[in-house]
Amino acid sequence: MLCRNYAQTAARHRQDIAQCAGEAARGARQRADTAHRRLAGAAADPLYTALARAGLHTLTDDDHQAVRELTRHLGPATVRQVANWLERTRATALAQTAARARPTWPVVRRSGS
Repeated sequence: MLCRNYAQTAARHRQDIAQCAGEAARGARQRADTAHRRLAGAAADPLYTALARAGLHTLTDDDHQAVRELTRHLGPATVRQVANWLERTRATALAQTAARARPTWPVVRRSGS
């Protein structure tokens, strides 16, 4: 009985550690994203919004650098066009995924008897 309790306690402890590590990693990503957004300035907000809505992956330092470079070299209207393109690409991808997910039913022909 003592071994079972020990095993259960150890398993709960491992789960708690994993949960704490996950929360710490999420917090670190949020702080890094906030710092990168601050560096990029308000001009990058449309791009960051479009990337967040796409939800493709967590942005890396290289991704943040690319956003800063785009906003530095492109005008506000062009940045909005890029953000709109990202949104249209996202909408198209979602529509294609939904179309593929629809079940197809076999056609059954009944005999005329």
